[in-house]
Amino acid sequence: MPQDNNAAPLSGLDESQLDAAQLSFDAPPEIPRADGKIWDEKGGNWIAPAGKKTDAERLEQFAVRFGSDTAIPNLEDNWLIRDIMPMNGAVAMYGAPGSGKSFQSLSMALFIAAGRAWCGKEVEQGLVVYVALEGGGVFSNRVFAATKHHHLTDDELANFATINATVNLREKDSGAELRHCLTAIENHTDKKIVLLIVDTLNRAFGGGNENSPEDMGQLIGELDTIREQFDTTVQLVHHSGKDVAQGMRGHSSLIGAVDTEIKIERNDEGRLMTISKQRDGEDGEQFGFRIEGFDVGTSPKGHPVKSAVAVPADKDAIKAANKKTAQGTNQTIVVNALKQLTAEPEAKKKPSGTGWPEAGLYHIVSVDDLLNHAKGKITPPEEGKKDRRREHLLRSLNDMIEKDGLCMNDGFVWDPKMKITK
Repeated sequence: MPQDNNAAPLSGLDESQLDAAQLSFDAPPEIPRADGKIWDEKGGNWIAPAGKKTDAERLEQFAVRFGSDTAIPNLEDNWLIRDIMPMNGAVAMYGAPGSGKSFQSLSMALFIAAGRAWCGKEVEQGLVVYVALEGGGVFSNRVFAATKHHHLTDDELANFATINATVNLREKDSGAELRHCLTAIENHTDKKIVLLIVDTLNRAFGGGNENSPEDMGQLIGELDTIREQFDTTVQLVHHSGKDVAQGMRGHSSLIGAVDTEIKIERNDEGRLMTISKQRDGEDGEQFGFRIEGFDVGTSPKGHPVKSAVAVPADKDAIKAANKKTAQGTNQTIVVNALKQLTAEPEAKKKPSGTGWPEAGLYHIVSVDDLLNHAKGKITPPEEGKKDRRREHLLRSLNDMIEKDGLCMNDGFVWDPKMKITK
């Protein structure tokens, strides 16, 4: 009978050396080994107890690294679209209704399927599955318009598939059925899915409460299961809150769960796409695009059937218009707040002295009172998201002081055009 000796002299040996050393001693087998192994009389060696794992197996299970091995760089190209969409990641694209987010999402999906560079960015070609929960039966018209506009071939389109049935990612059975469907798609095409797009989150939420951490957690858990099982990227198309600047609608756990967040904004000049979060890369990169109409064909009754397609556009012109719109809105709020506060009976008259014009001709308002009053006119951010209302209003106020004639002295503001009338 071999002896089990777990004394210090053996502590520096690796597992194979430890087993060999144990066989060189004679002792009762009931003495436990430090690594938990027991003696197998039939096999004549040390084994892990049934249902238990050895230390080495635990370390392998959790891919544990030590020392310098923890600093070995990963130099693989881990991008589906370089610098924009990661491989095996979680992505959310959001914007207001009508912002063009679904058209832009479809454009990116088709370029990945075709293996074509998107807006000059290298892509990793592969099978893309688009869960089209919005657009009804006319989603195929969008695909038709995009493929014709970009002159995609049938071979390039072979890497693209759509799911056109209801999906509830909060419900385990529905999620399991979707995963079975994805397996069937891979078996049918003999290709690996590199991107799954769910458009939109709300339509896949099964009537849940987007602000509930429990409901949102169920969806995130199912998406993580899909991502891990298929080693694929999962992208959600989602709506913004009432104020696009405040980010995605719903519980803050969603922004924490995604690797990449893409914001879509719309103005009179076009649409602007901004990488607002990139976990393993630089954020802030922007792309301009516009939505162009496309003639799909003629209906049985002779009416034209139309769709639309996202095409690149000048981002600088769109950014300029976007900035002007945002500033204009906040400036209007500041001016209206100033008018309301100066009209109140207890409004303070401007004193005389250095930095002030004639005494008693204007009502003045403290900057704090003005910003707090104006802040109340703007919809607050969703729960868990940073409140930047005051910051944006202060920027607009300073801009008006610099360019539009508002005056400020010693922490008080007044408008020289709003003279007190007796």
